[in-house]
Amino acid sequence: MSRGSKFRVEWAPYAVEYLGTNKLPSIVTIDDEVGSGGEAIIYSVREIPNALIKLYRTNDPRELSIREEKVRAMIKAKPQEPTPGHITFAWPLGIVRDAGGNFRGFVMPYIRCTVTISSIFDPSDYSWLERFRDCGVPEDRLDAIKNNIELFKVGVALNLVKAVGYLHAVGHFVGDLNDRNILVNSHGLVTLIDTDSFFIRDPDTGRIYPSEVGVGEYTAPEVLRGLIPPDRRSEGTDVFSLSVIIFKLLM
Repeated sequence: MSRGSKFRVEWAPYAVEYLGTNKLPSIVTIDDEVGSGGEAIIYSVREIPNALIKLYRTNDPRELSIREEKVRAMIKAKPQEPTPGHITFAWPLGIVRDAGGNFRGFVMPYIRCTVTISSIFDPSDYSWLERFRDCGVPEDRLDAIKNNIELFKVGVALNLVKAVGYLHAVGHFVGDLNDRNILVNSHGLVTLIDTDSFFIRDPDTGRIYPSEVGVGEYTAPEVLRGLIPPDRRSEGTDVFSLSVIIFKLLM
């Protein structure tokens, strides 16, 4: 894929409320690369500044078919947003196809002005506040965060618990909850990213679309010891990961 390539989008019914526009183009153009991993590359969207496109690297038809099924299940069963006006889940906003009609990935919200939750673990390090300053957060708000850091962190923890609970309420779970897929803004609100790696339950068939990725220090011991396979994680293993993250955040 290269800058300027065009793709067709089949928009989710809720995309308008996320992107703040009633004019969603059926054809979009990828612009700058903003991130990449082993499975996909993420690009900005020329026509919609507050959206990103995640394009999978694989060309294997079977793998792409399963990924499309999973994204469709996600669109059918999007979790409710815990906080009105805030994006808690970087959820798919539409399915992306190439010129030949083949599934290639999906559109998602562009989350700005955040830091990873790991940035705020160290109680003596406030360098992460510079990220908020660069985004135009007022100085009095930055001072309030620093002078009340314990309260700020408790708020982050509560918002994270709420986010995971809202995800579980629709039958999904994270599976690989770790300090890299949780973003925090200057109000202590969280956003969960890499949502296509979550364990997704299709609301129509009940099928669970799993993922085998995991970060060791946040993975439940029954998974690490092989007592249950990596693709059989559950809400309970999410709670273990959540407990470790909150401990590191508050202690």
